[in-house]
Amino acid sequence: MKWKIAGTGVPINLKRMVYETLKDNSEKELEVYIATDSQQEGKKTQFGTVVVIKMGNKGCRVFVSREKMYRIGKPIDKRSGFDSEDYAALRRRLMTEATFVIDTANKILPVVEQFELDHLMETGEEKSVYFMTEIDANTDGNPKHISNRYAKEMLGYVKAAGFPCQCKPNSVMASNAADIYAKS
Repeated sequence: MKWKIAGTGVPINLKRMVYETLKDNSEKELEVYIATDSQQEGKKTQFGTVVVIKMGNKGCRVFVSREKMYRIGKPIDKRSGFDSEDYAALRRRLMTEATFVIDTANKILPVVEQFELDHLMETGEEKSVYFMTEIDANTDGNPKHISNRYAKEMLGYVKAAGFPCQCKPNSVMASNAADIYAKS
């Protein structure tokens, strides 16, 4: 995955930028969120993955990666409803989103842990960074949100990989950013 600073298009080394951001803001309460969202565009499916570092009440730093692949599933005519093939394609797309989250978390969590260890060694003080992955599926049970059909499966997949995870309506921080970058 190729990573950039959101809004600039500047290519970065994600691990180095995450570590430097944590270190430069070590006096603040730090939170790291990871999320992916996707959009169907013609013959392609575009995925937007974000890493959001919230720095106390002083804002966030957002890193983004976009990936395109051949469209997952056929265009859906909402007037005629979903068929089993549509549900299978949606599940495949949502599980691909979860896979991007897991891959990114596997890269970032060791960096966060190294920062916490380095901070302890340098200052003698423990520094705990809140770390959360987010899945862009609705768990509110509303049948309008078809993704809620797969939310438990996606949560289980990410949690089985060893990462804390939350879904909508509880996931706001990174999910909103991922939605923006999947669309643009």
